[in-house]
Amino acid sequence: MGDIGTHADISKFVIAQARRVIRDGDIPAADYSFLELGNFLTDVSQFRDPPAYHRAREQAWTTAGLGAIFAGSGSWVRDVFGRKEGPLHGALPEMLRLFMVGATHLIFDNDALPAIGAAVDNAPVDVSAILLSHGIPPADVTTALASNFTQYYPHEHLDALPLQAGALSRHRQLPSYRIRSRGLLEYLEWYLDYLSEELTRLELEWLRAHAAAEGITAATRQKLLLQLGHVLHAVEDYFFHSNLPELYAWAAARTAALTRAPNQPLDRVNLIGSALARTRLDPTSVPLRRVLERRLSYPVYDSKDQLSTAMSEDATDIVYTGGFGQTDVWHTLGAALEALEDQIRHLPAPFAQFDPRTTPLVLFKLLLSSSARAEMVQNKSVEAQRALHFEQLSKGEYHTRIKSLRQRHLL
Repeated sequence: MGDIGTHADISKFVIAQARRVIRDGDIPAADYSFLELGNFLTDVSQFRDPPAYHRAREQAWTTAGLGAIFAGSGSWVRDVFGRKEGPLHGALPEMLRLFMVGATHLIFDNDALPAIGAAVDNAPVDVSAILLSHGIPPADVTTALASNFTQYYPHEHLDALPLQAGALSRHRQLPSYRIRSRGLLEYLEWYLDYLSEELTRLELEWLRAHAAAEGITAATRQKLLLQLGHVLHAVEDYFFHSNLPELYAWAAARTAALTRAPNQPLDRVNLIGSALARTRLDPTSVPLRRVLERRLSYPVYDSKDQLSTAMSEDATDIVYTGGFGQTDVWHTLGAALEALEDQIRHLPAPFAQFDPRTTPLVLFKLLLSSSARAEMVQNKSVEAQRALHFEQLSKGEYHTRIKSLRQRHLL
């Protein structure tokens, strides 16, 4: 999967190409930050996944058992994960929403990290692509959050269609999973139609806005760039989430060695090595060879929807994508936290005393310090950190710290 930092690198490259042919008078350099914002919000919207929280609530109830539910844990579980019906969101998705809103303002507000990005833009240092050179007024970031921070939708990431329980073992019989003439599964053809239509719509709206008597306004231009970033995120995810790049390398290796038979073990070993050699990856790496083998295979499920560890189908002529599961949620969250930490390390010296990675407050330190998280796992101190966090909450230490930062005009 593509992480937030990689998406930012791609956006920076796309913007550089656009500025080679588009005059700054037509699209000012600062406006391209709206394109990156649209891309970013599409990524972090994955943390709002109502079905995932519903499944987590049911799993928590099952784990707790009837006795715990009768003892009162049922209400607690609903408070954490949300209710099945009604408008009430749970505390966990609401916390993640607020955290992502804060992170978005930190990365994009013109009085936040972009002020540092502009200062180091031409410096001879390795600066992350997320550290923008041009920020966006906070009010405009708030408006973009209201319109573009939505929830997880599979088609916005070209992920496999969600299926009802009990359907995985027979999903290849469904029309949405049949193989079309181009070798793509049916749902991917639908998704590519969606992307084509959205790009065409944006082009038409752009032309109409330019043709208006007053010409395209800054607000309209920024709105369309925001929407373009949203669509381009899906274009990027097509390559991140599908096996298309692996098929490309495999086809090139097969073309260069037509006498080798993929169904012969020795020939396949050589072909796998040749395919990896056509990338920047290490062709001798055993884990990478196994990953490529998996991406050239299609998963098989048993009657209980369990993934087979012994069987798979050949997928050297099928383009498919994976689904967005529980593990992927945490990988994406981890990548987002690491990308945010990468920006914090660029804070200038006067702000070092406010580095959230060094705070004694457990929640902030563990969210924004990968080394602190690793240390907690290594020392098996999860329970100790949880107890300390509860104590800090009870004593109001978080409010005291936040109030202090506000008084110093740092929030």
